[in-house]
Amino acid sequence: MNAMAAIGALYGKKSIPFLLNGLDDNDPRTVANALEVLGYFKVNELKPYFLQHVDSDVPRVRANALMGLSHYPDTRKLFEKLVRESFQKADVALVGSLLYVIGQSREKTFLPEIMQMYEVPRVRYDPRLVNVLTWSLIRLNDEHGFDLADEILATGDEKHHMAFMHFFSQHDAETRYDIIKYFVTQYGSNPEAIRRAGNLLKNSVYDFHEELQYLKVYSESLSGAGRVEPAPAA
Repeated sequence: MNAMAAIGALYGKKSIPFLLNGLDDNDPRTVANALEVLGYFKVNELKPYFLQHVDSDVPRVRANALMGLSHYPDTRKLFEKLVRESFQKADVALVGSLLYVIGQSREKTFLPEIMQMYEVPRVRYDPRLVNVLTWSLIRLNDEHGFDLADEILATGDEKHHMAFMHFFSQHDAETRYDIIKYFVTQYGSNPEAIRRAGNLLKNSVYDFHEELQYLKVYSESLSGAGRVEPAPAA
């Protein structure tokens, strides 16, 4: 949780004046974080601030400003129009930021556009997009996201794995268990794939000891074979 999110969670709408000050910060990350938290409050008076930033050159700032507009009936159509236009631009960073916030807010309105991306292999497997695309589809409860998660977990590509674990950590515990269950159902007969997934959970900077235990128990229950132990940490 960043500082803006912590302040918003602690003080609620009383934090709005402080968050508005964050919009004048020189660091675009601070601006993006402030817009994200301001969007949670859905206060009508905040609309001008979101409108002010929808043309930002910084992908996260633009994406969070657009999501802020999604909450108001009179700017909802504008929000949908601008998001669809942004998807048509050859800006991978912007598309990635939009996929993240769409998944975060579970905006199923754009599922058809996201599926169009999924159907194009060079987009689906673009290393800059594959993990956030997976995150977004899973958040939208689309099975294709679980399929992509399976593919990422089953590979030996460490770059994909590092990014995947970052997004994996942002899912709630129930969804993490669902991802593991889906993976074991598809790859339970592949001990190496199960072992590799176990190593990812065991060696992650995040605490996934419960998810690791679930992986072991569930894979054993399906295979009826001996335990598939992750290799010891180096």
